Amino acid sequence: MSEEKNQMYFAADPTAKHDEHVVDYHVDDIDLKFTTDAGVFSKMRIDYGSGVLIKTMKDVTFPKEGILDVGTGYGPIGLFAAKFWPDQTVDMVDVNERGLNLARQNAKNN
Repeated sequence: MSEEKNQMYFAADPTAKHDEHVVDYHVDDIDLKFTTDAGVFSKMRIDYGSGVLIKTMKDVTFPKEGILDVGTGYGPIGLFAAKFWPDQTVDMVDVNERGLNLARQNAKNN
């Protein structure tokens, strides 16, 4: 991975100029809208691997201890988990502050 991309995804405070986009994503009867930005992973769309996980995780039974989304970025996996299982606590963490701020914003908007 190039040093620039590595810095963008794994830096606490990415230096990339802001370039916000909106991504709409639909699974079953759930529609979510995500604000994304430069300096976070897959800003133009939900990446293939995350899409597969989102579409298949709804059929999983989780223990009541909660769900942890590590490397949440702007939050698509964690926010879909919260919609699939509204009785669960979903914690979303990331080293990238820009991603975390977007995840907070997306949680409020969805």
